[in-house]
Amino acid sequence: MIPFVMPWFVERLPDGPSLMRALAQLMLDATRVEGGIADLSDALVLVPASRARRSFERQLSALAQERGIAAIAPQLTTPGGLVARFAVPRGRSLGALGVRAAWQVALGRCDPQVIAPLFPETQAGARPEQRSVEAVASRLAALHRDCASAGLGFTEVRAHVAETMPDADPARWDALVAVDAAREALLREAGVVDPASEARDAVNAGALRVGALRRVYVLLADPEPLQRMLLRALDRAGVAVTVAVAAIGDELPAALDRDGCPEHAAWARG
Repeated sequence: MIPFVMPWFVERLPDGPSLMRALAQLMLDATRVEGGIADLSDALVLVPASRARRSFERQLSALAQERGIAAIAPQLTTPGGLVARFAVPRGRSLGALGVRAAWQVALGRCDPQVIAPLFPETQAGARPEQRSVEAVASRLAALHRDCASAGLGFTEVRAHVAETMPDADPARWDALVAVDAAREALLREAGVVDPASEARDAVNAGALRVGALRRVYVLLADPEPLQRMLLRALDRAGVAVTVAVAAIGDELPAALDRDGCPEHAAWARG
């Protein structure tokens, strides 16, 4: 193992025909075999996609069979399910249609003058057309989801923009914050939560369910900021986090960032 800046570890996967087989070998080698059984149920594997999950499961089963043991599979998740696996639920979570509908209703609750910067084509003081409201609601939902994936809300982004981009139009961000406040009030009234907000707030507050989990293996080149924040929180909670990086030979081809993930620019040059 190569210790890194944070108390995580970067593990160079051994050479072999299959990346997933190499990961399975790494995990089995780190697991005690008792009574012919290797219990990996205390581990979570973060893989890039569902297809990678199926590949890993096949390789783990084949490798265990070759060793003459039985393997209890670890938990596996993709990036989209990582935070939800640990976040403590605060209520019924909205689906995609509900998320967009909440933004539409929130826009309708706001004074036309407040949201006017979001509808430049609408006459001053008039209500925007429903078609425009639906389009803006979709854009707001996507923007909010992107901000939440960075661990931020519209209020924090507005403050950052005001500090670093003095030429930016503050009225637009004021409108975004106002609509978000109306949306939050609406969700509280309905007793539901926005999944992106729930994930962001859970990670920021450290409201995480670790349970019997003791180790996490990351097979993902570039986790989003919120996912990185979650992995750091797990590390602080005593869960061993290992970032698995594939390499040829004895050396990594380029630098890693402070979380043990590849620095994209350096790897592209290499």
